[in-house]
Amino acid sequence: TATPKSLGALALRKKFKDGSFTPTELTARAIAEVKRLAAHSPSMMPMHYLDEAGALRDAEASTQRYRDGQIRGPLDGMIVPIKEELDIEGHGNTLGLKRQAKLDAVDATAVKWLREGGAIILGQTVMTENGMSPIGCSAQRRLPRNACDPRFAAGGSSTGSAVAVAIG
Repeated sequence: TATPKSLGALALRKKFKDGSFTPTELTARAIAEVKRLAAHSPSMMPMHYLDEAGALRDAEASTQRYRDGQIRGPLDGMIVPIKEELDIEGHGNTLGLKRQAKLDAVDATAVKWLREGGAIILGQTVMTENGMSPIGCSAQRRLPRNACDPRFAAGGSSTGSAVAVAIG
């Protein structure tokens, strides 16, 4: 039987529309998975920043839109992690560095458009310092290992994003 983790966006939308599964349930499961991955050794944690409250708030709003037949578009209710090089409202970006996030930041334009389309912004995925490592290693923070074989680095500056997609 299919799980939300194994379903594609079209199948999820169908379930959202018929009410058999909701964006709120999907988001709660994603948050639980992120928390499980945080304890995994070696690291499989793709997230640098998890906006649990914001994601659940936006998921509830999306769930209500589906109930009311007011769907915003194909991304409504879909979870989207953002690479930490883009600003997220109230958090900013850290570019893979150990620095204070900008708490007064507003959403980057791409993030704003995703939200307007109903996407659920889960938070930010980890990246290498300034995106400068082609192998996915960092002296600044712990990066997730390769999702297919944790003996290896995941590779690239978008390490967290790649692992988030690979693990569903």
